[in-house]
Amino acid sequence: MFCQQCGAEIPNDSVYCPNCGRNGIGEMASTSPYPNAPYAGPEIKSYLTHNIVAIFFCWPLAIPGIINAVGVNSAIGEGNYQLAQEKSEKARSWFGWALGLGIVGIIIRIILTAARASM
Repeated sequence: MFCQQCGAEIPNDSVYCPNCGRNGIGEMASTSPYPNAPYAGPEIKSYLTHNIVAIFFCWPLAIPGIINAVGVNSAIGEGNYQLAQEKSEKARSWFGWALGLGIVGIIIRIILTAARASM
């Protein structure tokens, strides 16, 4: 086993870490020397800022994007990088839909305003 605090190898029957002295090792020990190692894969973007901006284009579609974007950071904090990647993709998708629908709405409004002004 390995200590989660310092990563030192400890005997299986030990109650504390002989290196750093941490108590309760038996229940908190890991089979990996560095169980809390930082994520080394590709960057996982949350798209939180994107979805906050998308509120001005189409807020009903931006809200689920914000919820998923916040979930990215929560999942990364828990060490669940698979879930973080899924939520990142969903947040990006909601942002795309909100932005796209908002731009289409703006274009339609401009066309209707121009048509009404020419009458």
